[in-house]
Amino acid sequence: MNNAWPPRRHPENRNLVLHEGPEFHGMPVQQQKGPLIENYLDRIEKVIETSLLCHPRVAAMRFDLRLPQGMQAPGDDNRLMTAFWERLKDRIEHDRARARKQLDMAHDTTVGYVWAREYDEAGNRPHWHCALLVNKDAYYGIGRLWSDQQNMHKRITAAWCSALGITLEQGQGLAEATDNPVYHLHRHSDGWDFNNLFYRLSYFTKVKTKRYHGNVNAFGSSSLR
Repeated sequence: MNNAWPPRRHPENRNLVLHEGPEFHGMPVQQQKGPLIENYLDRIEKVIETSLLCHPRVAAMRFDLRLPQGMQAPGDDNRLMTAFWERLKDRIEHDRARARKQLDMAHDTTVGYVWAREYDEAGNRPHWHCALLVNKDAYYGIGRLWSDQQNMHKRITAAWCSALGITLEQGQGLAEATDNPVYHLHRHSDGWDFNNLFYRLSYFTKVKTKRYHGNVNAFGSSSLR
């Protein structure tokens, strides 16, 4: 937590505490874009910890989601993100059921995630930075959209198109894996893999390019149960 007292609050949302130090709980964070939001850093740390409690090996996958040209975000709330993650979880559960039919010992997975809603420089069009955390023994990587094989990138794209109510053809390129999108974590490592992922995801918590209006959240995550 911040050492300053009283803590600095976000001017648009007084429930949020600003973080300006180079580390959070002993882990390095990104500072290039200005202050971060401590509440979100704490949530990211707990989501990663929860995934590692569920699975000794975790694969984390980074991707971005965008709207089609000309489409405005449907609704002044969080239903689009809720719909996307529910549809992605359904596709993952379906794939695990298929895998178990083929092999009794097929690995299951929980679905952990974090996301941040941000806006372009004009402040009009939102986009979403996302990270998915799953059992590495079930899913090693994200795959490529143009692959002949089913993979996580295709499931993400299909879930996003379904949430938007558009076809797969209309949604090509709207769900994009970022550079170096996959991180592998091990429960019993010395923590360098955890720190590397946390540093990457600390970008989600920057104050810059976020907006707070209506019932729209700027950040969300899976439950910690």
